[in-house]
Amino acid sequence: MRAGGRTPLIVSLRVGLYIQHIQSADLFACHAAAIEDEIPLSTGLMAYQAYVIGSVFAAVASLEAVINHVFADSADPNFASNAFKNSMVEHLSADIRTLLATVWQFTGIDRKPNAIDKFSIALKLASISGPPMGGIDMGGGSAYDDAKCLINLRNYLTHYIPSTTTFPSNGEILIQDKAGEVLEEKLRNKKIPLNKVDEMQNGPFPTRYLSAGCARWAVASSARFTLDFFSAIGITSSFETVLLGLAQGR
Repeated sequence: MRAGGRTPLIVSLRVGLYIQHIQSADLFACHAAAIEDEIPLSTGLMAYQAYVIGSVFAAVASLEAVINHVFADSADPNFASNAFKNSMVEHLSADIRTLLATVWQFTGIDRKPNAIDKFSIALKLASISGPPMGGIDMGGGSAYDDAKCLINLRNYLTHYIPSTTTFPSNGEILIQDKAGEVLEEKLRNKKIPLNKVDEMQNGPFPTRYLSAGCARWAVASSARFTLDFFSAIGITSSFETVLLGLAQGR
C-alpha cells in the first residue's frame, strides 16, 4: 500500500490467439480464391501458393492455440482466485479444471508436439470427472479425420523433403515419395479441388493440391473440429458464431 492509503490499480490482460489464427487462415483462403478467379494460368502462382500454405499453417496453429489455451487457463492461478470468471474454462467443473491443470503443470504436455494427442488427453480427463457434454469421435469421425489430415499436411509441408516425380510416355506418374502418396490419397478421398492456377495441374504432389479449395477445406476443418471439441468438453466460446460461419464456409 502506498502512502496515503491508496492501493495501486493493477490491470491484467490475457491474450489468446486461436481466433486470430483461424481468421488469418480464412483471409489467406479468400486471397487465394480471388487469384484463382481472376488470374489465368501461372500468373500469380507464387502468391497463390503462399496464401494456400499460409492458410494451412494458420488453421493448424489455431488448433494448437485452442488446446493450449484450455490447459493454460485451467492452470492459471489468477483465474482460480477469481472463480475462473471470463476464462475459456469458466463453465467446466472444478474437478475437470483441476485435472487439466495438474497435467499441464507436471507432465510436460505443453511441449507435446501433436495437438490431436492434447485434445484426446483433455477429453479423457473430462470423462474421468463425468461424461462430457456432447460427443466427438476421436477414433476416426469426420471432424477428427479432417483435423488429423490437416495437421499431417502442415507437417509434410513444414518438414518437406524433395522427391522425384517421373512422367513416362505411357502417362503413368511415378512418385518416389511414400509419405506424399499416402497423404495425397487421403486428400483425394476428400475431393479437394486441384490447383487451377498452376499450368501443371497433373504435376507433382503437393503442388497440385495447393489450391484455394484446399485452403477453404483447411479453415473449415479446423473450425469444425474446434466446435466439436468445445461441445464435447463443455466449453462455451464467445467466438462460436464466428467459428460456425467458418466451419460452414461462410
